[in-house]
Amino acid sequence: MTKALVATIGFDEKFIIRMITREGLNPGDKLFLYTLEPVGDKALKAIRSVRDFVFKYHGREVEVKEDTVNVYDFADALLKLIPAMRNIVETYDEIVINLSGGMRILIIELLLAVMLACRSYKNPNIKIEVETENFENIVDISMLSELIFAIDELTRSKIKLLKTVADAGEIPMNELARRMNKDLSSISRQAQDLIYAGLLEELSKRPNTLKLTPLGRILLETYSKII
Repeated sequence: MTKALVATIGFDEKFIIRMITREGLNPGDKLFLYTLEPVGDKALKAIRSVRDFVFKYHGREVEVKEDTVNVYDFADALLKLIPAMRNIVETYDEIVINLSGGMRILIIELLLAVMLACRSYKNPNIKIEVETENFENIVDISMLSELIFAIDELTRSKIKLLKTVADAGEIPMNELARRMNKDLSSISRQAQDLIYAGLLEELSKRPNTLKLTPLGRILLETYSKII
């Protein structure tokens, strides 16, 4: 399995060094660094520090690739980052994205690019994380990439199905069909789509009992006004 570590970087390399130490790197893995265009002296110094660390502890079989982004042109930044993120998703088995360093606008652009690049992939092996400034906590926000995929699966009837399940808490499939006044085969197909999208989970097979996932609760709250 090959791994890609992706990070935004500004003047401080500490967040990236800590990510590398946590996740590890093996021969064939790759580190991608994104920074502001043009690159300032402080950012260059931080990038050199990361390169030196990787070469010292992981050798030259781990490639470090840095790239610059024109953060002041939002569309241009996304048009550059989306295909780059899609290529990483298609190439590597495991991906960790750290959004702790660099300018806030760069972090926003890279996060949005990751979310949009993941739309075509169900459950890509991506972890998206942000480390707090005091280094005491790492917040996993990987759910955002799943959210985009799930949104594409939604229709008005599927939102109503989610609402019916939410109102019940847990509900067998046949009871769900009865409450929605639909035939069981139609409800079963919609439910399977929502299970695949990560919005519903099956608690048991006999009878098929459904419950909303945390992602399902978030999307239902988002779309509750249209049902």
